[in-house]
Amino acid sequence: MINLYCEKIILLILSLLPLGIILGQSVSTSFIIIICILFLILSIRKNDWLWMEEKYIKILFLLYLYLIFNSIISQNPSLALNRNLGFARYIILIPAIVMILNKAKNRNFLMLVWMFTIFLTCLDVYFEFFNDRNLLGFESSYGNRVVSFFKDEPVVGGFLYSFFLIIVGYFYKNKKTKSNLFIFIRYLIIISLLISIVLTGERSNTIKAAIAIIVFLLVIENIPIYKKLFAIAFLSFGFLYLVNSVEFLKLRYNDQLFDKINSQKKIYQFYQNNIYFKHYRSAVEIFKKHPFFGVGNKNYGHYCFKDQYIHLKKIPDRFFGTKSYLGTVCSTHPHQIYFELLAEHGIFGTIFLLSAIFSIILMNIKNYLIFKNPIHLGSIIFISISFIPIIPSGSFFSSSYSTIFWLIFSIMLSYQKIGNNKY
Repeated sequence: MINLYCEKIILLILSLLPLGIILGQSVSTSFIIIICILFLILSIRKNDWLWMEEKYIKILFLLYLYLIFNSIISQNPSLALNRNLGFARYIILIPAIVMILNKAKNRNFLMLVWMFTIFLTCLDVYFEFFNDRNLLGFESSYGNRVVSFFKDEPVVGGFLYSFFLIIVGYFYKNKKTKSNLFIFIRYLIIISLLISIVLTGERSNTIKAAIAIIVFLLVIENIPIYKKLFAIAFLSFGFLYLVNSVEFLKLRYNDQLFDKINSQKKIYQFYQNNIYFKHYRSAVEIFKKHPFFGVGNKNYGHYCFKDQYIHLKKIPDRFFGTKSYLGTVCSTHPHQIYFELLAEHGIFGTIFLLSAIFSIILMNIKNYLIFKNPIHLGSIIFISISFIPIIPSGSFFSSSYSTIFWLIFSIMLSYQKIGNNKY
């Protein structure tokens, strides 16, 4: 009976985890720790440690050992140690989610609760976009950018995008229903979700969402190619219409992005002055000083703000072969996953980290080709797109980014051997 109660509590907390992410980092972290503790209690009571024999768990344990090593060699070990030790919770979270989602009724319950949370957030985005404040009265401090329930952070687009393909995959799995009304509602919800991501004004997450849905449509089976091409064309024209008809989006995309890179001269000026490229250059400068193992996890900001990497440091422009100088800028992280990994983990650490994660992704791609589960496909695409170069991203090992990444990573592993005819 105790085992059953533990499983039900894990399922309940897991279903509320997206809400916990909205409520804040401390809440979501607490939820994950509770899930991990309950799962370990179950493992002890059942004397079931078979999950430790899974290949992906062994790979992640090796990654964990590397992170401990990274703490020891860090410029400031105290900064790295707390973050690196905390990575253990994600290793335990994965088999806990795999265990819970082994039952079809649990998978259905989880998806329904998650969809409710995501749809409510989506509606809140529309409400704030048209009323300049959200349903709870929060007003954005970022101009016209929508913050929704996140109050003081413009991250709601990334939140919606994270669960977007999971929901698309769930609807595709339930395509057996031939009702025209259901089909209409299904497509209406998917398109509404995609539009809400665009309306947040978060360009990098919008670009990732666009790439994700295009890849999903191209890869998924049992849809005629002409329908796939029509859907891609429809979504492309819809995006262009929004960007050119909404003043805020026109500013974000046309004035601040497209118009700045429509000629070779403007491309160079964009490269020279864009804030993200200044972050990237800072990371490159740090990497050049510590090329083998970097400065250590969470040490980028600490090291960058030292005198030798102070704001607006000038470095020679060798990329374009000119005699001008390029500026750098410092922050807590360089806002792009590869530059962050190179600066904090060096070439050897980066190769090890990416090899570990990519090997698991490759295993899942092979499983998808066998089982053809669309939810599995959606999670694989999300995880893979997280590693697209150049496009800005959050700090990979930060709690806010890691919670969503490893949650979807867990969903990927949970669905890797569930056939398309099962929920």
